[in-house]
Amino acid sequence: GGDEVKAGDLLLRGDDTEERADAEFNQARADTELPLKQAKMRDELAGRNFARAETARAGDAMTDTEFEAAKMAMEDASVEVELAELNQVLSRSQAERAWARVEKLSLTAPFDGIVDRVQVDVGQSVREGDPVIRIVNIDKLWVDVPVSLDRAGAMSIRKDDTAWVLMPSGGKPNVYAAKVIEVSPTADAASGTRRVRVEIDNPTQIVSGLNCWVRFNEPSEDWMERVVDVERTAMATGQDVTAQTQAGAQR
Repeated sequence: GGDEVKAGDLLLRGDDTEERADAEFNQARADTELPLKQAKMRDELAGRNFARAETARAGDAMTDTEFEAAKMAMEDASVEVELAELNQVLSRSQAERAWARVEKLSLTAPFDGIVDRVQVDVGQSVREGDPVIRIVNIDKLWVDVPVSLDRAGAMSIRKDDTAWVLMPSGGKPNVYAAKVIEVSPTADAASGTRRVRVEIDNPTQIVSGLNCWVRFNEPSEDWMERVVDVERTAMATGQDVTAQTQAGAQR
């Protein structure tokens, strides 16, 4: 926990010895062209034999039965070439499936972030779908706000609207400018609310999970003076203000 990871970094790998050996076996069978080469050689030989049979028959040196046998041998050899080509395509598909099974036993970081919790130990058995590791990215914080439909202006909130978030930081309440990124098209009848998600730039890496309060109309002048300039704060604390912004606060 606490380690920084980059997108694509290997996080966990299960025991894939058997699956990897099976994938390498199938890959070797898919890569070889020996069966196809052999089928083509037989097809070429059958074609030559049939050409000689045609010449012999024209000179009355071959019976009809022998001629038909040569013709069928040529046609059979041609079918063997097509079967060899089909088997090679199927072998490649089987190899891809085998490698996919190997990949399912490994987990890589889907985005740049921080390891929040590792939930398994070496040697532990897990089932598909069990949680094993949690990665978070808090370059941007998301706040899901259940906005009461009884409040004035609740139905007029739109995506990209400005919001203001009151959040404790450094032992004092600070106001952060935010942006509406989602407005639910449905309402929860039981609570009489609709979900609105707002996003806060977080270059100073404030931890997620804090209690906060959100408003969608501009606060008074006294509170506007508390709005934090996150870029200037990040520079003052030595943080990187160009930090990656993909993913949300919780993953």
